[in-house]
Amino acid sequence: MADGTINEPNPMVEFKAEIVIPVPEKISQAECKFISTNESELQSTPDNDSKTEVTPTMESKLPAQASVDVIEVVEDVALEQVNSAPTNCSSDPPKSDKNKAMADNGSKREKGLQRQLTYPGDVTDWPQVRLIAAILFLGCIQMFVIGMSEWPYMQEIDKEATSTFFGYVGSVSALGHAICAPLMGYWSSATGQTKNPMIAGRLIALVGCFLYICVEMFPRDRRYVMLTCYTIFGISMSSVSVMRGYVAKISTPTDRARAISAFGLATMLAVTVGPMFQMFFTTLSFPGINLVAGKLWLNIYTGPIYVALIANIASLILIIFYFKEKHFDRPATNNRKPLERRPSQARAALTTDMLSFNIPLALICIFIRMAATLTIVTINTTTSPLMMSVFGYTNTQTVKVGSFTQACVGVLSLLLFLGFASGRLNKYISERQGALISCILFALFFLITYPWHFVGNPIRIKDVAANVTGCDPEVYKWCTDSLYVKPGIYLGSMVIVLGIAITLSTIAVDTLYSRILGNIDQGTMQGVFLFCMDIINILGPLVVAPMFTASGQQRIWPIDEIVAIVATITCIAAYKKFPH
Repeated sequence: MADGTINEPNPMVEFKAEIVIPVPEKISQAECKFISTNESELQSTPDNDSKTEVTPTMESKLPAQASVDVIEVVEDVALEQVNSAPTNCSSDPPKSDKNKAMADNGSKREKGLQRQLTYPGDVTDWPQVRLIAAILFLGCIQMFVIGMSEWPYMQEIDKEATSTFFGYVGSVSALGHAICAPLMGYWSSATGQTKNPMIAGRLIALVGCFLYICVEMFPRDRRYVMLTCYTIFGISMSSVSVMRGYVAKISTPTDRARAISAFGLATMLAVTVGPMFQMFFTTLSFPGINLVAGKLWLNIYTGPIYVALIANIASLILIIFYFKEKHFDRPATNNRKPLERRPSQARAALTTDMLSFNIPLALICIFIRMAATLTIVTINTTTSPLMMSVFGYTNTQTVKVGSFTQACVGVLSLLLFLGFASGRLNKYISERQGALISCILFALFFLITYPWHFVGNPIRIKDVAANVTGCDPEVYKWCTDSLYVKPGIYLGSMVIVLGIAITLSTIAVDTLYSRILGNIDQGTMQGVFLFCMDIINILGPLVVAPMFTASGQQRIWPIDEIVAIVATITCIAAYKKFPH
């Protein structure tokens, strides 16, 4: 490379590429500007300042595609040489300012000649980070504002709905998210755009909101309509992977932890505010206020979806009119658009990204988050049936108590995120410490809330004739010979594990994962990260719901306890290798 010559020996063919880079003439200060050469000029202009000459030294016996591949390599080398060519102004920079001058030239080249994988600036774009957080908050409202009313509402409008089917609803919703999250990430990476996938996600969410509002218009099988609604909601949230990747792009490595914390803060704020809206509508009975000809109703179950509808419209307005996307990819030439990337270039970029970070550590982060997701799936799938069947709560009581506990979870989560976003808690709890603490709390939750014989109480049996709520032996055969922990112990432990453990896991593990990936385009890998968690969201309810119907907590809790212990041991083993 010192003489500008590349010799590629090959038993079949030999190419010689000569790259001549003359030193540009000095330019007066008034005319000083950045000189760039695009790809089309490199390929078509033989007398250009930067010239690529490919001379075969013997007859080629390889297929035509082989020549194309070699030419592509030479083209990339030539482009690198053009990027490295100096541009002189009125006077040469002093030696002391040499690095600064090179950095200035590099920042100019970043605008047009080479694709940047990370934010090229020296300062994190905090206004954009805050705007993304606001958009995410409005988008997440739909998932948390109706969280505790899902199962009671399904039972009200369709008597054939079972707890097993309720588990299927969560699985199908997660399946839609799992399929579309990597696709959204690839769409963003392939086109170099973030705005369009975000708009698509909000439009899909609006379709789900309108269908949810109209669910009572269907004469029968309304549970399947609700299943469709939650599938649409899951698909709409797949654009989160794009937003995660964009936040990583516009933040510097030193600020990335705070940027990710602000991103998670938006989610926790939705967790806090969503149940509060649900509690606001608990004063309305069912069927509630008739809005349109006995078809549209405003009640304890449907009121929150109108809040979600307004929130999605607001987020769409922010994306379209206020989100100013920063593009880091090389602009399209006359012959090639951003989407038309060569397959060989895409494969090379993916291979380079995969070799640039510690894959085992990334897999450990994914496993820990999968364990956390399993805890969430277990709680979400079993809590409402436990309240109604084991604790003896009515539908309305379940919504009220569930909304209150979720609000408490949101407050704890919000306080933690504020502490990390402000940088105060980072002084006392590092990311790897937060990951370990969360794993320990997961294990303690299943240990404390298991109905041990020395702390459990007999389950009250449902009596339809006496209008007494409780466990129905015809639905749950384990009612007569099982025990349960007191509601205060279960609900209090649930608030701690969801408010503290899940929050720590979200902040710590997500930040560790982003740091492990390093300075690459994280859109696709963030999609893979969410996809792995969606595997639990898909398969978890399919296993947990039937198992709960068959045996209550007797089998589910020990399995989750083992997973939590394994996650804890894995975290301890990798503790010293985590970035810190």
